[in-house]
Amino acid sequence: MTSLAQAADQSGAKRVEVGRRTQKLWSLRGFAAALSLTLVLPGALIAYLAIDSYRNREIQRAFDQVDRIQTLIAEAHQQWATSGRDTLALIRNRVAGTDVETCSSILSDSASVILGFGTIIRADRDGIFECGSDGPVKPVDISDRDYFKEAVSTGKFAVGRYIFGRISQKPFLPMALPIFDEQNQISGLLITGKEPTWIEQRLSDRNLPEGTRVSIVDRSGKVFVRAGSITNAEADMSDDQMIVEMVETLDPVHMHQRADGTQWIMAHAAISSVAPDVFIVVEVPASSLLSSIRGDFLRWTGLILVIAVLAAVTVFYLIDHLLSQPLRDLGRSLTAVAKGKLAAPVALKSSFLEIDVLSRQVSLMIKSLLKRNKQNAEMTDVLVRSNSELEQFAQIASHDLQEPLRKISAFGSLIEKRYASALDEEGKQYLSFMIGGAIRSQALIQELLAYSRIGRELAPFDAIDLNEVLKAALADVEMAANEARAKIEVCELPTIIGNANLLGRLFQNLLMNSLKYRSKTRDLEIRITQETRDGEVTIAVSDNGIGFAQDQADNAFLPFRRLVGKSQADGTGMGLAICRKIVERHGGRISATAALEQGATFQIVLPLSQPYGVGEEANA
Repeated sequence: MTSLAQAADQSGAKRVEVGRRTQKLWSLRGFAAALSLTLVLPGALIAYLAIDSYRNREIQRAFDQVDRIQTLIAEAHQQWATSGRDTLALIRNRVAGTDVETCSSILSDSASVILGFGTIIRADRDGIFECGSDGPVKPVDISDRDYFKEAVSTGKFAVGRYIFGRISQKPFLPMALPIFDEQNQISGLLITGKEPTWIEQRLSDRNLPEGTRVSIVDRSGKVFVRAGSITNAEADMSDDQMIVEMVETLDPVHMHQRADGTQWIMAHAAISSVAPDVFIVVEVPASSLLSSIRGDFLRWTGLILVIAVLAAVTVFYLIDHLLSQPLRDLGRSLTAVAKGKLAAPVALKSSFLEIDVLSRQVSLMIKSLLKRNKQNAEMTDVLVRSNSELEQFAQIASHDLQEPLRKISAFGSLIEKRYASALDEEGKQYLSFMIGGAIRSQALIQELLAYSRIGRELAPFDAIDLNEVLKAALADVEMAANEARAKIEVCELPTIIGNANLLGRLFQNLLMNSLKYRSKTRDLEIRITQETRDGEVTIAVSDNGIGFAQDQADNAFLPFRRLVGKSQADGTGMGLAICRKIVERHGGRISATAALEQGATFQIVLPLSQPYGVGEEANA
């Protein structure tokens, strides 16, 4: 079965010339292909949009799930940080108001039983270290730290930004808790750091999607914590800066692609108001959340495509088989009829009443054509016999008519030579009239024969170079042109399909017409020009002769019609009539424009090609 694409390509739009407009026509098969696609595509599109909407909802659901995971991690982080406050609160009352040695001892004992904390230090009101759990401390000033300032200003527990330990190089979260004296004034602060070991425990405790990653980063690209399904640390490190850029520019929850080409859903949020430039970032592989969605999407999309293709092919097949195929069969039958095969049967099988009626009408038309062809053949035989009889009659009549005319002319000439002295002037004039009349009658009979033969000749049409035809015609009238001292200007002419003898007679008659009807007051000028356009050549033969009235232009081409008297020029009145018959024999047309004493122009329009082939008979 021909595919829809092939059908649309092979039987698609074609352009045909209608008058001077170009009309775009579609074949029925191409229309069937377009119609089937038009009927199927909207349904397929709606189904696809529904599946795509389902897919988008599932993606949004995955986004919400990752956002909830990030919220849970952030809440767990907050709980973990808050637990540090409770631990420091137990120690605060014991070290308040003690000396440095007692303070160090208490802090050392407390640090030994508390897990997950770093060194615990007591600082004074100005932020200078006084004592610590690891023994004597240097008087380091931390009054410029954000968490210290917040604890002093608010009198409450404060958390700072993640930093790396100088010795351990491990990340920890610094925190501070104010110590109050008896007047409830801040006398110092307990300072410590807490290592984020809670993240791995939280990830293992919760039923999170496979491959979930948690990172704590700052705006500079520094990674404090990276936990989860991490198999290639170096690859992860290459993505750190990208994560930071996404945190800066993208929405809190979005999908992004890592350097290895994998798709991830990421959610991020600032760790606290004290540290707005430190973020908790949760990443989950899109494949963990959307694998089933992708499979469903592909399956449904594939199913829709299969159904759409099957539906389109079915619609196309039904239209093509039930409508287009019978019409193509009818077209082939009509093509056979156009080629003359009228006996070709027209038997169509169709489920449509209209096509069945059309088939019967075509069959009736063929029967009618067969009947008319038979009648035409019979009439043609009659016409052929009639033409043959007329031609024989014309030949006999021409011979029988010309014979006495030749005798009259011949004996008249003998009388003129031998007995001229015996004749007076009036007798000589009568004798001249008799001889001239006989000669003119002979010429008229010859012109009539030539006129009648133009329509009956079975002359083959060939490719004719009009330049050669015109050259031969000029040679035939050369003597008369020299006597008239005529100036003849010609142009380059095209090659057309025609009969060389007839076209030569056409040019010869037109040239002789200009030579006969020239002005006696000026030298004769004849110009031959041409213009080729739209498959036709227009040849103009112009002269500056005596011309004629324009209202007599149509009469100039009638047989025996003379527009000037015999005293002005000799002639039979058949020259232009023969020209018109030759032009019409070639499927052309001829016209004239003129004015008295201003010359005349004859325009001949001839087709460059003929409806029959080269070498075929013109009247075949």
